[in-house]
Amino acid sequence: MHYTQEKLVYALEKNYKNIIKREFQGRQQVTLINSTTEYAGGYIYEDGILKFFSQPEGYAAYNNGVFDYIYQYKDHLGNVRLSYGDADNNGSVNIAEIVEENNYYPFGMKHKGYNSVSTSTNPALKYKYNGKEFLDELGLNMYDYGTRNYDPAIGRWMNIDPLTEKMRRYSPYNYAFDNPVFFIDPDGMSPSSDPIFGKNFWGTVKQIGDDGNNSGKIHYVYNKDQVKEIKKQTAEGNTAINLNGIDKVTLNGGTNTVDGVVASVEAERTNTSPTANDAGLHEEGGNTQLNQSGNIDTVTWTPGPKKDVTGNGSISIFNGIATPSAAELLDYWHVHTSKTQTVTQADGTENTFRGSMTPSGNATGTDLRSDFGVHRRLINEGYTATAIQVGTSNGTSVNFYNGGGVITTLSFKNFKRLGNGN
Repeated sequence: MHYTQEKLVYALEKNYKNIIKREFQGRQQVTLINSTTEYAGGYIYEDGILKFFSQPEGYAAYNNGVFDYIYQYKDHLGNVRLSYGDADNNGSVNIAEIVEENNYYPFGMKHKGYNSVSTSTNPALKYKYNGKEFLDELGLNMYDYGTRNYDPAIGRWMNIDPLTEKMRRYSPYNYAFDNPVFFIDPDGMSPSSDPIFGKNFWGTVKQIGDDGNNSGKIHYVYNKDQVKEIKKQTAEGNTAINLNGIDKVTLNGGTNTVDGVVASVEAERTNTSPTANDAGLHEEGGNTQLNQSGNIDTVTWTPGPKKDVTGNGSISIFNGIATPSAAELLDYWHVHTSKTQTVTQADGTENTFRGSMTPSGNATGTDLRSDFGVHRRLINEGYTATAIQVGTSNGTSVNFYNGGGVITTLSFKNFKRLGNGN
């Protein structure tokens, strides 16, 4: 790897230069006295030797020329509670194979006096509270969240909140709204849980609360009375709104789904190739799904064929291959055509053809190829994915639907608000 462009991140001087951090293109270098640590994504080097790299269930640690597979147990907040291996490959773990155990106070201080088992000095063990790296250089004892550094001893950030203007009720140094049991701050920008949205008096979608979970979902409540009640509970300090019995739709893929839908709408308006001449005359779509590592993938479907003047647009769902399993599929969507076409009849009158603004089919029909029919089939097979159709021929409207009809509709502008919290 060659890095030619260097940017100084910061230099901390105490007596002499004890620690210098520099960032190269995609790789950060930390130099201590007689020691250099380099960061290249999930790969960590010490003095030029690869010491560990992340993997879905923990990490692989360097050990005398080979790499040991270390598993990690994390709680619902991402805190690394237990790191262990299976050195003898017998399928069970004994005390000697426990690398480290961690238990924390709510704001991140580690319990003392017990659970101090540690049989390794690998730098991977510096990743602890919220899965963040513990900075013990020069006795700093802070966590690196990327945007800011956090001091668990006082439960405060050491840097001002870059989004202060969006959270004026709180100190710019507060951590997780002073409620780290319900909230985490993934990158030092803002606390997060699964947000709940609803429309305000003027019909604009705004965040009205949180459900207290951190599963990456986004909820939209379309019942006006329930929106008022949730806003009231949030104002009273409830940070874990119970959504049982609430009229809502959920984006299981969270912001990944929002971004995917937006990308499909933009793609429908452009030609699929320089000579296709099918801008506005073909359908686009995609889905979000969990991969084997438990992370969310966005799958873009192959664009549908260019429709003729009097025909309907179409698209092969899930790219015409096997549907993801019910456990994998989160949300799926498709965009109907936007361009209006006009045909002049023999008598000189004109007929206008445009893409449908709503899902195809009907709520009670038996046609399993229509939009409603496909979703009915998925429901019958145990799927819980959210179905979305976007109409673009008369403005742009986003329809959430099930096998029985459209549940609720948002303007495209309001739909995009679900992805940025505004």
